[in-house]
Amino acid sequence: MTPQDKRLKRTDDVLKDEVAQYGTLPLIREPGTRFEYNNCGINTAGRIVEVVSGMPYADFIQQRLLTPLKMTDTGFWPNEEQVSRHARTSKWNDAHTEFTDLPFKPDANQLKKAPAGPKVPLRLLTEQGSAFIGFYAHRYAMPAGGLFSTADDMARYGQMFLNHGDFGGHHYLSAEAIGMMTSDQTKDIKVSPSEARGLGWFVKMRDTDGPAAGSFGHRGARAPALWIDPKNGLAMVLLIESWDLKGKDHENVAGAFFKTAVAKFGKAH
Repeated sequence: MTPQDKRLKRTDDVLKDEVAQYGTLPLIREPGTRFEYNNCGINTAGRIVEVVSGMPYADFIQQRLLTPLKMTDTGFWPNEEQVSRHARTSKWNDAHTEFTDLPFKPDANQLKKAPAGPKVPLRLLTEQGSAFIGFYAHRYAMPAGGLFSTADDMARYGQMFLNHGDFGGHHYLSAEAIGMMTSDQTKDIKVSPSEARGLGWFVKMRDTDGPAAGSFGHRGARAPALWIDPKNGLAMVLLIESWDLKGKDHENVAGAFFKTAVAKFGKAH
């Protein structure tokens, strides 16, 4: 178990410095006793990529994945035009029946914090927070949550996993690597009633409504999700931007989307 992110001191937004702190903090609990999701392990994996490849994490991702996959709208530091297409954060209306977009109100305080060098799009600062000042200024790419993307780009990424590591005539991952990433790594440690944890993915362990057992995916902080169902031949992308869609609400919305996609397009049906 790695320490939680909130126990870390602020660094200059350099991955190697952030990861170096993890080993200096005490464990929350003994390894192998309980599953708890946090960003430290993902960031550590990103730092290992840097050490093994000999290049910055962002460069590795760009050269080995984004460019050959033609994910042209995906990156760590979106420009003004890309940010203008960024989905606005939404919240439930008072009746709790539908989502409404939060209005964009430029924040003067964020403007005061903005660096003189790299230009951070104001809308990104206002809607996502001042942490992006450091990300842009230091060209810091956080493995655990720094990429911006589109439905089209994420579909290409999901299709590559659905095709056993191949896409568009290019080979990205071995079948063995994908097998390890998408198999149960938590064993007797409970993650959820129907899921285990692989390496970077949640893995569905039993057949229920919707995606089949053996399907795998990941959910983001503001409720987006990518779910890949090999049995049904589907790579499903759900893009939501909402802080208050949590717990049962998120389960209901995402569950309805995945169930509908499988029922309508799944090859097993």
